[in-house]
Formats: sequence, structure tokens, C-alpha cells
Amino acid sequence: MNRCGTGRLMTLAAIAVVACLGPVEAAEPKLIVGIVHLGSITDAGYNQAHAEGVQVMKKNLPEVEVIDMRDRDGRQGPLAPRTRAALSELREHGGKGIVLINRRGWSIHLSCRSCGRAWGCPHCDVSLVVHRAADDLRCHHCGHAEPLPSACPDCGSVTIARAGAGSERIEAVIAEAAAPTPVFRLDSDSASRPGGHLEILREFQAAASGVLVGTQMVAKGHDFPDVVLGVVLDADATLRFPDFRAEERTFALVAQLAGRSGRASSTRSCRGRASAPRAPLRARSAARREAPSPARAS
Repeated sequence: MNRCGTGRLMTLAAIAVVACLGPVEAAEPKLIVGIVHLGSITDAGYNQAHAEGVQVMKKNLPEVEVIDMRDRDGRQGPLAPRTRAALSELREHGGKGIVLINRRGWSIHLSCRSCGRAWGCPHCDVSLVVHRAADDLRCHHCGHAEPLPSACPDCGSVTIARAGAGSERIEAVIAEAAAPTPVFRLDSDSASRPGGHLEILREFQAAASGVLVGTQMVAKGHDFPDVVLGVVLDADATLRFPDFRAEERTFALVAQLAGRSGRASSTRSCRGRASAPRAPLRARSAARREAPSPARAS
């Protein structure tokens, strides 16, 4: 119920009630009093602030450890040493883990180190994303694709730099760090074929141990009792979105991923990697295992 929210659910519930009542005669209006139960794992604060008689049921989330990435050496790769240590523990003691990286592809930006050319979409004016499996560059807005260049078309240089990491690259890095633990990737690329989404989830569920890597698809609604570790990479990235609900959505993302861990075990943990560990209230509240208070209009 992330983007749907209780506001839209209320509308749908009202439509469903009217549909069940059938046609009502204009001469004999009837008032029917009933109770509608609406559920959401991380309801938006403004819905709570404007709703009457809302009852919030709280359940403690696992401990969330915020990993400060400001002093990290970039040569260490996209995984922090603490994350690598957690994956090693998972490999030695068994269990499963879920790693969330809210970006698809291998690298999110391509540029020439000699002349500075940056590859962008000719239609959307946004950076093209490197997809290594398909050996191409793609726009995640309009679907434009072009071959991955071996040299810069402007200056002929072969020193082309790839910046950032998406779910495709994180899958490869974790497969190396956690070997021989199997790694599964779930995003719109890997699950594009019919039934691909369920097939990946079933393989992950059937495995004795493993790591599920993916975008927001891995954080919502899954119930795997043997998951004991959750990792959110760049947990504060969504705070930089131009949206007044950015804090709430960041809280929702972290809280939902944390809720996947330890659903049937007392041993559970969640780690959030952040470049801004002193993030605003709603992002910090996820690390303190609290539900954010309803938002107020000022």
C-alpha cells in the first residue's frame, strides 16, 4: 500500500460499499453505518493527520544500523566493509538476506575522461544507464537504447568512465563477496518475461540460503521466515528527490525493507548505507524503530 495510501483506499472502499448496496431509491434515502478496516505498513503522515478515529498498531522493527559512507575509500567498491562482514556472517551461519538498491542497470552514468562527453538520452535529456548484460545504454524514461561505445565518438579516447552502481552490478559484487551463496536479482529487467517475478521469488524461497538483490520490488509484501539480514544501499538517496513527501517515502522504504528481516526469528538486523547519516526526522525515525508522527501543515 505504498503509493496507494489510505486516502485512495477510502475511495475504493466507498465505491465497493455502494456497489454492494445496489441502487438506492431517491424517495427513500437510507443511512447505513459500518466499519471499514484499512491497512498499510507505512501509512502517509498526512492521511493520519486528517483521518478521524485512526488506530495505529505498532510492531517493533529489527535493529537498524546506519553506516556512515562519507569517509569511505571509493576504491573499496560499492559495498562498505561492514556490509561485506555481514554477508560473510550470512555465508558462514546460513540464512538469507535481502539487499535493496533503488537503481537498475550496471552503472548510472557514462562519461569520457579525456573530453568530458557524457552520454545522455537524445529525447529526454537524462543520463543513459549502462546495462552490461545487454551491452547497451538505455534511457529509463522513454526506453531509448544504443550500443555501449568502446571509444568516445568526439575525441576517440578509450578512457571511458562508468560511475555509480545499479542492481545489476550489485548482484555481481555480492555474488563474489558471498560465494558460494546463491544470489538472485529481482527488478523490472530480470523479471521482464511473463511469470519471471514469481519464478525468481520461488527460487529464492526454495534455496537453503541466498541473497535477494533488487529494487523496491524486494522490499514490499514478501514473507520469507528465514531472512535474517536486510541491507539498504544509498538509503538516503530518496531524500534528495524534489518532493515534499521525500522524508516519508524514505522512511517507508527503509521500514518496509527492515520488516522483511527476522519475521520468524529473534536474530534479525537491517543496515542502511547513507552518505548523509544526519538525515531529517522521518529518515532517522526508521533507524530508531519508530513510526513517524503525523505531518502538520505549516
